[in-house]
Amino acid sequence: MTKTLLALFLLFTAAVKAFALPLDSTVNKVTYKTSVKTFYEKNFMSGNTSLVSPDSSLLIVSAPHPAMNFHNNFPGTAGSASSPQLFGIQYLPFTFSSIRSFDLQLFHSDSMLSYKTNKRFTELSYNSSAFKEQRIAVLHTQNITKDWNAGIIFDRQGVKDFMNFSDTYRSRFALFSSYNTGNKKYYLFAHAFWNRIRNDVNGGLLSDSLFDNTTVSNLGIKGLAYKISNAKESRRKREIYLSQYYDLGKTNKDSGGTVIKNGPSFLLHHEISYERNSYTYSDSNTDSSFYYNFYYGSTTLDSLGTDDLRNTVAILMPADSMYGSNFMKKWSSQIFGEHIQTKYRQRSDSTWNNFAIGAETRLLSDTILFGFFIRGKYVFKGFDKDNYCFNAKVFSPDLKAGQLSASIDLLHQNPDFIYRLYDSNNFYWRNDFLKVNTFAASLNYENKKYQIEFSAKNYRIENYVYMDENAFPKQYADLININSFSLNKNFIFRKWHLNNTLTYQKTDKDGILHIPNWVTENTLYNEKKYFKNALLMALGLSVNYNSLYYADAFMPSNALFYLQNEKQVGGYARIDVFAIAKIKTARIFLRMENAFDGVFKKSYYLIPHYPMPGRVLKFGLVWRFFDQ
Repeated sequence: MTKTLLALFLLFTAAVKAFALPLDSTVNKVTYKTSVKTFYEKNFMSGNTSLVSPDSSLLIVSAPHPAMNFHNNFPGTAGSASSPQLFGIQYLPFTFSSIRSFDLQLFHSDSMLSYKTNKRFTELSYNSSAFKEQRIAVLHTQNITKDWNAGIIFDRQGVKDFMNFSDTYRSRFALFSSYNTGNKKYYLFAHAFWNRIRNDVNGGLLSDSLFDNTTVSNLGIKGLAYKISNAKESRRKREIYLSQYYDLGKTNKDSGGTVIKNGPSFLLHHEISYERNSYTYSDSNTDSSFYYNFYYGSTTLDSLGTDDLRNTVAILMPADSMYGSNFMKKWSSQIFGEHIQTKYRQRSDSTWNNFAIGAETRLLSDTILFGFFIRGKYVFKGFDKDNYCFNAKVFSPDLKAGQLSASIDLLHQNPDFIYRLYDSNNFYWRNDFLKVNTFAASLNYENKKYQIEFSAKNYRIENYVYMDENAFPKQYADLININSFSLNKNFIFRKWHLNNTLTYQKTDKDGILHIPNWVTENTLYNEKKYFKNALLMALGLSVNYNSLYYADAFMPSNALFYLQNEKQVGGYARIDVFAIAKIKTARIFLRMENAFDGVFKKSYYLIPHYPMPGRVLKFGLVWRFFDQ
């Protein structure tokens, strides 16, 4: 598979270069200043056509893998399933039909960037550390013509040799392209990606006492006894996506050839996507004592698959900087209709459809007293009939004193389908759950000049669905309240930087919902230029901490997290020491993770029974190449 992907990458690059180079090889080369810009399609939809340069900051290259970086619990090994420490909600009115535990490791449509560049741009990333952990990623993109960009991403990561039976492999591959006509009447965005995760799972330690009560080295962790020896899980996600816009407004060109508009833009938008998800669990050990039930045999081979075909048609009026009216430059809106067909495959198959309508409007606040954003979606027919989501936000202008905003969110939805029907060798349930009602309100203050941000959130949830202590889904009929307060503040004194993130969260039903009260991240570093400004270097340390609590346990057979009240985890300050250097377009880092292991505490867990490693030295680089 790897050889095939590399061959496709080389073939694609060669074809793009051949297409883009001039036919006459004797033409003199002209040197242009490098320009590489990125944007998201969702910003384009609202009329935000501003382009930004790719992030070239030092800290981002040495950040831990996604689960640690976004404060998620995971069973010890990079690439594993994960569960967030910070409470949040997915505001979608449709039934989610797959498994969420691997979302941080996968490509998603919303995260796909579009590029505009006047040169061929390639970014190579490489990470390496103990436990035979390696990651290599290649991004290549270029404008084939002035208005047509295409690119490719290849990303492969593996960890082998940490805990017994815990090897993880992740492979991601994507093709993407964007195009617009010279008269700005037609726009196209397209991508296709393939995600694959293959992990060994071991069920955690057979007994925690040795790891808890003695000093166990990283090599010693591999020699401990684990509950499962021959189990594997596989997660795949593939998607093909095409989005088109046609501008129905009138345009002309001035004497210099610049496109001007005689009225506001009205974009006719059509979006179609096909997504296939699958999850497979196998356990060839016939004498496993980890599970209580074996419904179909002593060995296990379970699979779950979903297909989603989505069509969306919309009429948009984006904010338009090319139109003369000041109001039209700040206001955007759209109405849309959406159809989703879902096919669910397990031991028995199900198919359902949903039809929804929605609208959105927003007004920027640059030149008036306030701005706002309102969006709603309602399912009027199908499996999720009468589900809805509604979001409203109002915000002040971004002034010297800062920007203040407030928002409310309403959600009426069905629980994830896996909580309603699941038929496997080790677990079976069929539930007729009520719909879940969620109300969320938030207040946010941000001051960019002083690099400070504060937010306060309140969630109220009725009919909350969770996994109980026996790893079966249950519904809690009463109301659950969750309050959350977050503060981000960065300090700069000469060459010294201190970045701080502090979150406090509390629920009134901690027997149903387990979350840590405190989650913090603090980074102190010195950033300075050396050798006549040829080298930029940052030296420092970061501290990650969450308070002691009963974190959810992990169920390997379905990659779900469930309540447990036997073992508390957390209360451990993980300190990483790092050095990062930037030379021209190359950034290199060394990072000693958990550098003070054994000084304050000799061991820690994020998930019960899954030990986290001690000191680990990591090396990596990100190197960008620009070719005329």
